Amino acid sequence: MKRISWIILCAITFLITDTAVANTLVANEKEAIDIVIKNVIANGLLYSNTPKECLGYAVIDSTNLVYNIGISEHHGGKCGGDPRVQPIVVRLRVERTTGKLLWYDAVDGEYVDQPPHHLISK
Repeated sequence: MKRISWIILCAITFLITDTAVANTLVANEKEAIDIVIKNVIANGLLYSNTPKECLGYAVIDSTNLVYNIGISEHHGGKCGGDPRVQPIVVRLRVERTTGKLLWYDAVDGEYVDQPPHHLISK
């Protein structure tokens, strides 16, 4: 019985260690925003006529599991529009333990793996 318990303990330890190595731990808000910029903006996954320099990124809230990030349009000056208004155009979630990026689908009211159709670059 002790041998079986030892084997199970070793297997669980291996799985936990293997998973931790394979995933990207997101240590802070800056890293979460960097993941958004790298995967969304740099890869052209966001359909927007707004120049990249007129987009802003902010952590809206966070838990011990995720960072919820908003991409907003900056208005005023060279970016045009009313400077008192900076609408959030996309909401994303970055999981702290994996770095996985999820998109908020306002139609269904939940976070999903793929960008909602209306947000994909055209």
